[in-house]
Amino acid sequence: MSANLEEGGDMLFERKEDNSKDEMLDKFNVKELIEYERFCKDNEVWDGLKSCYAKGSKINIAWFQGSGEDFVKTSQSMKSHPPHKLFNMFIRLRKNKAVAVLMMTIDREAEVGGHPAEVYSDARAIYRVQKEGGQWKILSLDAVYEKDSLALKYPNKEISIPSSIMEKYRKSHACSSYAIESSGGKVNPNALGMDEPERIKKLYEEREAWLLED
Repeated sequence: MSANLEEGGDMLFERKEDNSKDEMLDKFNVKELIEYERFCKDNEVWDGLKSCYAKGSKINIAWFQGSGEDFVKTSQSMKSHPPHKLFNMFIRLRKNKAVAVLMMTIDREAEVGGHPAEVYSDARAIYRVQKEGGQWKILSLDAVYEKDSLALKYPNKEISIPSSIMEKYRKSHACSSYAIESSGGKVNPNALGMDEPERIKKLYEEREAWLLED
């Protein structure tokens, strides 16, 4: 599978010509929820972050796999919180359900040979969101990693990472994985990446099937 989203399913990514006023309002509320969730994560607003997730919610990202509740607890215990730069968001709405695809870049600090570096990771955040008691909540979040890069903050020709180290990581998030492990964290082996197109295709098909369920 290429980066073309259309391979995920017919209904999920087909163009919708018109939205009713109610649909527009729901899409706005879904967008605000997701942006608020990312804001809370970046700015350590833990009660706000917890309020975004539904009971039984699931998170699957590069460094974590588990419940929304445990995601908040684990995030709270971390020493640093890499910021997210948010870009386009696509939302497909049906009744009280929504699937959202958020394009983002994650800016993570790293250290190479004792020198500060930056890791930039391009990813898609795939959300399932549902309205419960008149309020939208996040049911799941899956990050799909496209590519990443690593650059020293200050030029230094003497610093390098042996290819034998980088080759043990997956291509879609090798630099991010290196940064996570270098800081003492663990890499989630089930994280999604563009190097495994069949898994991404399956994810979109599952999200579309869920959206069509009554």
